[in-house]
Amino acid sequence: MSQAKQIIVRWASLGAVVAAAWVGYRSLYASPRDALLADIEASKANIAGIEQQLKGEFEVVDRIRAASGTTLGVKLDEVSARFRDGLSRIAESNSMTGVIVDHGEPQDIKSPLLAAKSVPSSLRSALRGGGDFSILRGTLRASGTIEQALSTLAAVEAQPWIHRVEGFTLRPSASKDGPRCEIRIEAATLLTPRFKGGKTAELAIASVDDATKGMVRDIAARQMLAKGLQKRADASPAVTVAAAAPAGEAPPPQPFAPYEEWRLTGIMVGRFGPEAFFVNSKSGERRTVQKGGTVLDAVFVDAAGEVAYVEIGGKRFEVLNGQALSARKPVGETR
Repeated sequence: MSQAKQIIVRWASLGAVVAAAWVGYRSLYASPRDALLADIEASKANIAGIEQQLKGEFEVVDRIRAASGTTLGVKLDEVSARFRDGLSRIAESNSMTGVIVDHGEPQDIKSPLLAAKSVPSSLRSALRGGGDFSILRGTLRASGTIEQALSTLAAVEAQPWIHRVEGFTLRPSASKDGPRCEIRIEAATLLTPRFKGGKTAELAIASVDDATKGMVRDIAARQMLAKGLQKRADASPAVTVAAAAPAGEAPPPQPFAPYEEWRLTGIMVGRFGPEAFFVNSKSGERRTVQKGGTVLDAVFVDAAGEVAYVEIGGKRFEVLNGQALSARKPVGETR
């Protein structure tokens, strides 16, 4: 073999060795290393995402615990007593008379994610286990001057343990001492038994700020509301009571709530229980009530088909869809 051929063979052998070494390096070391580095980077990204989610979760928990600090307790009987007592004290501290406070049953509030279509089934199942909190709705009724009634409303809104004022109604009442009215306030407080570690609020009546007090005095001094209530009172039929009525004579008629103004417009029974939809034919106000909610003094208790069942004064009535509350019939009575 010539020297040139020997050199070529040697270089070819060396090239084959280098190629084999490179293939072995890539297959045995470099490729596994690159895959491992890619896995590490992906794991770092996942860890960062999980840390961000946990950070948000901790913030939510802190906010929930802060909100539970404004609640009146974790047991229903405790919250119920303190809620009624607090509302009564607010009205009495403003010199209101005829104070009546009542409330319905607490209602669990489910997560809104249950209605979302993109939520995984595992998370949806976990959310169905129970709500984080319940709402206890109550009603305060009392009589007094317009300034006293508005001061009571302002005081109710100022309480940290009253988490929402859902509505109020002012109605004129007959009096020789000037314009007076009856006020009805619908309020709600939270019940959070799942966060027993949170500190509950002490039952104290928070003061109304000076700006709100000035607004109340300004409204009462203008007499605009007083004149409107007086006109409504004057439009009511006059009732004459004899000085000495014979024994056994029926008492004079008493004013009733304006049931004819509230009409049932729909009923829905969903995963959160029955709901009834009412509209005020006079003001156009719309109201959605769940079980235990109220329209005037009618408490919504159940629904079936096109019939809503309400309780007024401890008696149960039924109202057909499309009818006003004034057309209600006692349960069991033939229509």
